[in-house]
Amino acid sequence: LRTASRAFCVAMAADADGILVQPLGAGQDVGRSCILLTIDDQTLILDCGMHVGYTDHRRFPDFSTLTSIDRLKSISCVLITHFHLDHCGALPYLTEQVGYTGPVYMTPPTKAICPALLKDYRRVMAERKNAKGMYSEQDVENCISKVKEIQLRQPIVVGRLRITPYYAGHVLGATAFYIETIRPQISRSVLYSGDYSMTADRHLGAARIPCLKPDLLISEATYAATIRGSKKARELGYLHTVKECVSNGGKVLIPVFAVGRMQELCLLLEEFWSQQGLTVPMYVSGELAKTAHTYYKLFLDWTHPSLLEEFTSEGRNKLSFRHFKEFSENMLATPGPMVVFASPGMLTGGTSLRLFIKMAGSPSNLVILPGHCVQGTVGNKVLNGQKVIKIDAKTTVHVRCKIALLYFSAHTDMKGILQMISRVRPNAVLLVHGQKKNIFSLQARVKSELRLPCLAPANGQKVAIPLRKSLCKGIVSSSLLAEMRRLAKKRKRSECSSASSMQMDWTAIYSPTDCVTISGVAIWKSERDDVEQNHIVFTTRNDAERRLGIKKVSIKLETELELRIEGSWDRLGEKVRNVIKKFVPEHHARIVSTPNEEKHVWRIEVGEVEVKIEKQVQSAQYKVNLAWFVEDDHVGERIEAILQTKLALAKI
Repeated sequence: LRTASRAFCVAMAADADGILVQPLGAGQDVGRSCILLTIDDQTLILDCGMHVGYTDHRRFPDFSTLTSIDRLKSISCVLITHFHLDHCGALPYLTEQVGYTGPVYMTPPTKAICPALLKDYRRVMAERKNAKGMYSEQDVENCISKVKEIQLRQPIVVGRLRITPYYAGHVLGATAFYIETIRPQISRSVLYSGDYSMTADRHLGAARIPCLKPDLLISEATYAATIRGSKKARELGYLHTVKECVSNGGKVLIPVFAVGRMQELCLLLEEFWSQQGLTVPMYVSGELAKTAHTYYKLFLDWTHPSLLEEFTSEGRNKLSFRHFKEFSENMLATPGPMVVFASPGMLTGGTSLRLFIKMAGSPSNLVILPGHCVQGTVGNKVLNGQKVIKIDAKTTVHVRCKIALLYFSAHTDMKGILQMISRVRPNAVLLVHGQKKNIFSLQARVKSELRLPCLAPANGQKVAIPLRKSLCKGIVSSSLLAEMRRLAKKRKRSECSSASSMQMDWTAIYSPTDCVTISGVAIWKSERDDVEQNHIVFTTRNDAERRLGIKKVSIKLETELELRIEGSWDRLGEKVRNVIKKFVPEHHARIVSTPNEEKHVWRIEVGEVEVKIEKQVQSAQYKVNLAWFVEDDHVGERIEAILQTKLALAKI
């Protein structure tokens, strides 16, 4: 009992600490994703990105809290979800300049593609003379040499934590990380989504993350206020916009990052060109694009299942792109229409920006921006309608060409974020990587519609996650032993009746059909030497109130729902009871009263939880009122969730 009481105190202390989160980047902002997570006294860095729209100190996350050697040594590991620069771009800066020397984990595709993107961006910044404070190419090499690979659904153990990556869609190799404690007395878990997509496209599958029920879901919120229309309509709009421009003799520039959207948009045009019999030349610029295509062939098992199946059965790889040729910038002077894919996206520099400067002055040309452009980039200025854009001290562009924004982002939209929350069923949600106004809008929806705690901290702000507390399961008391002996006697196992707590064979007492819930209060009066006398007791609430002289107080909770349910009102109560019985079989559900001429109300009791269903005049919805005492909170919340997720969808 003395050991058990100590375990109890340790468990409650950890419960009070809970989970701590501090965004160093992407807090109420898009770009430079970097989250400090502390769980079970271990600290991790989730992603380490940069902001491609800035060239000053705002380019990197705020690492000022990590400058001391002791603080850096306290970081257990760094987890990188994917190769986009806003998630990995500051990693060489962290390892080679800030001084972090611990482990870094990535998937094999991310580790393969990261160096090329980091070096390419370093070169672009050098061209624009914005490389001050940047890392060198040697820093990139040194950084990547320290990276360890992690495989999908293959857990690794870091200290007292188990980390499992799950497929996230979005781009090749992208993962979400599930982080959980492995100490039995402390049960905590966090799911960090990184960037993800809830719908499959032509070259990648949708996120495959099971119902993990984490204490906390940290989710991106890039498109927190956007619900996209039909994917088919967007694809057709894109294809016909390109065709219209080239049919009129214009040139089309599509600035995209070399890996991800480029492959998706190329696949669409590849199929369309074949179907339409078009001969207008299409080009892909840069060595980086060629390297990206190579990696897609190498990691074909990470792409859409249909691509892998077609390759294994027919030996055909759609990512070979027969209609596309390599582009050099002198080809732009060739008369006639053409389509050019150029990196980087958002017109941040490099080939895409140089081509934009040359093409922007002609009204017959078209520039298609296929997704979000962060603040500070030329792409963002173009989307905001600026007609005169200053590139640098010597270059100013007058925008006369046509501009099209087509949402082909690999980020999920608001509907997908809510779908992810409903799928994984967290106890709390924390939103990052989104514009401030949009994040606050989604935060309100999560709280009101999903009834979950939802946080949206700013950069540098530390937040403690509210957790549901649970008592330590290791406490064994005389009342517990008495209950076990009673069961043993009932099962005619007399040899167990005199067993001590250390000698008893628990497997001899319980079978899978014996399930007894024992809850209560642990009492230890510190003014007496009760520990030495073994007077720590685990007893009922009523007995604890009597011993401690506490007056009994009960708190009743109520909640009200409005549900749209199809079917007959006369049979509604019976059907609702049956649904609850199916999903809450351990509690007796019974109909207390049926509707009559005076009251149009069904009343159902499920243990101590009361459910009232009221018919509303001139409305297809029913008002459902639930009431329970605080000690039955877990049952009440469970029934509420069942009514919202099961009953509202059932045809009654």
